[in-house]
Amino acid sequence: MLAMGVDFSTKALHCCFENDGHPQIARLEIANAEIEVTISLVFDLLGGLIKTLGDPGILVVERPWSGTNARSVVKLGQVQGAILATAYAHGWIAREVDPSSIRKAIVGQGTAKGKGAIKQIVQDWVKMVYKMELSEDAADAVVIWEYARLLVRTSLVS
Repeated sequence: MLAMGVDFSTKALHCCFENDGHPQIARLEIANAEIEVTISLVFDLLGGLIKTLGDPGILVVERPWSGTNARSVVKLGQVQGAILATAYAHGWIAREVDPSSIRKAIVGQGTAKGKGAIKQIVQDWVKMVYKMELSEDAADAVVIWEYARLLVRTSLVS
């Protein structure tokens, strides 16, 4: 079973999947002022990537974090819903997982003190394991992908 990890914002999706035994990152630009267009872009771009990879597969996405800007939180939820719906529409299994659970399972630590500390831990882990220097979002996608692979290896999905 194929695995994909997706880290997302209201501007882009960072999708990690396996290519010749190594993680590959695809950045899909979805920035648009209108949520309807953004959702359509998610469906078209992510759907195209899923079709290219084939099936069956599992897509894991982090549960959106809460923030102080209600409009941004709602938009993140809408983008996440589009991601999950796209996976299901293409015959993939989709799972939403708490970010700290993913990080704890893969890098051994779900939270850290200090602004940006957990992001740095994730980037350092990706650099150590895969010898890749990535942006925070791309590194998060790799860790989410590893979590999706863990679900497959431990038969938590079928």
